[in-house]
Amino acid sequence: MSTVSSGSGTKKKQVVICRCHDPSPAAAQRVARWAADCESFGVDFIVSLDNTHAFRESSAERRSKKRKREVATSDGNFRCGASHISPPAVSPTYRLQRAFAAEQGVTKTVVIHRYTEEELLKTFPRLKDLQRYLIEDLKVREMVSRQNTLAWGFHVEALALWWQKKNSPYKMCGKRDYDYVWVLEDDVGITTSISTLLESYENEDADLITDGIKQNSTDWYWKEVHTQNFFAEVGVENKKKVVSKEHVQRLSCKLMEKLCFLSMERGVHCWSEAFTSTVAHCTKEMRVVGFQPQHLGDPFKWNGRVSEEEWEKILAEENGSTDPKLYHALKF
Repeated sequence: MSTVSSGSGTKKKQVVICRCHDPSPAAAQRVARWAADCESFGVDFIVSLDNTHAFRESSAERRSKKRKREVATSDGNFRCGASHISPPAVSPTYRLQRAFAAEQGVTKTVVIHRYTEEELLKTFPRLKDLQRYLIEDLKVREMVSRQNTLAWGFHVEALALWWQKKNSPYKMCGKRDYDYVWVLEDDVGITTSISTLLESYENEDADLITDGIKQNSTDWYWKEVHTQNFFAEVGVENKKKVVSKEHVQRLSCKLMEKLCFLSMERGVHCWSEAFTSTVAHCTKEMRVVGFQPQHLGDPFKWNGRVSEEEWEKILAEENGSTDPKLYHALKF
C-alpha cells in the first residue's frame, strides 16, 4: 500500500474509490486505466458499484437476452441477436472485469464493492422517508421512473457500506486502514495519470478537498432533502447547509468516521452534495480546501458535457503538461 507525506513529514495511507452504476465501455476502460495507474503507484483502487439494476431480472432472463436479442432488419423482419448487430447485454460487473483483464497494467484482482438499494434501505431505514419525499412530494422524474436509485444522491451511505466492511478479509482487502479516501465518478476526465493528481496533494492535510464549496441558495432543488435531525446532529447554525461538487473529492479518515457515525448510529441523512461538505465545514477540528485552479478544466460541473471528439482535442492541447486537469462529465 502506498503512503504519502503530510506536511508534518509523516506517511499517510490512501485509497481511490471509483463510483459506478452502469459504466459505458469507454468508462470501463477509463476505470481500468486508473486501476493500473494506482497499482503501479502502490495505491489501493476499489470500485463502488450500485448493482441494483443488475437484479431487476433473473440470471436466466439476462442470459436469454444475450443469446436471443432480436434486431429489426430493414425489411421489417427480425433475426437473432447472435449476429452481433446489437450490443451484448452484459452486467456492469462483467463489463468492468473484462476491461480490467484487457488493461496490461492490472495484474491483481480489482475489488468491486457491490451493493443494492435494498441494502441501503436495510442498513439505513430512515432513507425510506427521503425516498418517499423524492417520489411523492418532489416527484423527481429519475426516481419515479426507477431510472435512478437512492445511490444517485446518497453517496455517503454507499461509502459507509464499504467503510464498515473494509476490515473484512473476505469483503475487502484485509485489515487495512486509510488516512485519506479519494472518491471520483467514472465519467471524470483526467488529462494526466491519476497518480499525478494524488501526488499534487500529498502535502495537503485537509479533511476535505473539494471544488465549488458554498452556502446553498434558497432555490437549490435539493435543499429539503434531509432527515429532521440533520441540523441538530451536525451542529448547523441558522440551518445553512454548505454544498460542493462531488465529481472528485478527498476525505480524511476523521471525516469518514464522522459521516459513518452520523448515518449509521444517529440516522442522519442528507443529499450528499451537502452532507459531506456541511459536516466538514461545521466540525471545528476539520479543515476544508479547494482544488488548485490549474487542476480544474472547463467544464467541471454537474451538467458539463464533453464528447469523445472534444476529449481527444483537450488531450491534444494538454499534451506535454505535467499538471493534472479535471473535467466533468465525459459522456461517452
